[in-house]
This record gives sequence, C-alpha cells and structure tokens, in this order.
Amino acid sequence: MTPHPDKEWMKQMARNVTMELSGYCWYLLHDRDGRFCVSFDEIIESGKIKPISLASQESKLKCYAERWVRSVKENCLSKLILFGEAS
Repeated sequence: MTPHPDKEWMKQMARNVTMELSGYCWYLLHDRDGRFCVSFDEIIESGKIKPISLASQESKLKCYAERWVRSVKENCLSKLILFGEAS
C-alpha cells in the first residue's frame, strides 16, 4: 500500500497481478485514471489478461462499486483477525 501511487508503483502492481492471477483471471476492469498508463496495460496484457477501461460516462458504476466494497468490509473483513504485518 502507498498513500501516493504513481505510474511506477502502478506498473509494479501490474507485474504483481500478472504473477498472481495468471490463468485465473481473463479481464481487468479499471477506470480512466492517469495512473493506468499504456505501460500498465501492456504489462497486464503480457500476462494474458485483457485490460478494459471503463467509459468516462459510467459514473453510475461508482455507487455499485462502493456498495460492493462496503458489503465485503461488513460481511467478510470484520470477521478476520490478523496477527502482524505479514497477515
């Protein structure tokens, strides 16, 4: 985690995702934030994952995504007990 993600950090995250999800994930949805640069998409594609940029008009999707995250936090993460930073 980082409080200030930049393009270099995003490219490293793309490399991490392709190593972890190779064979399990076929699509990666992301918004049109400038941090999702062309090199980010190229790294994702190299892992046989298709990056899909959401249309800029899809502002209605934000409420659904926020509700899903809230549900995960309330129903799943609240029941976890983590010990140490490695958890």
